[in-house]
Amino acid sequence: MNSNCIRLDKVQVLDKPTCRRVSEITIGKPTTNSLPLSWIAEEGQTDWIVDYEVLKDGKVIKFDSVPVSTNPYTIEGLPSSSVHS
Repeated sequence: MNSNCIRLDKVQVLDKPTCRRVSEITIGKPTTNSLPLSWIAEEGQTDWIVDYEVLKDGKVIKFDSVPVSTNPYTIEGLPSSSVHS
């Protein structure tokens, strides 16, 4: 067997499940470096993805997509001299 080869057996390809949207997103009182969030989720939902942008002088300086398993959730480590959205 060549060292550059691999063998696979019983490979299965599945559709990625679609994400269900949450409702009534609430933004709590922000601090200098954090932003608390909460939302209403459908029954049985336990994992979400929080997307956020950090703006400075009207320009996006950071975009992040964070896997989350708690509700509420607080985005931490935001720059103090920026706008969070």
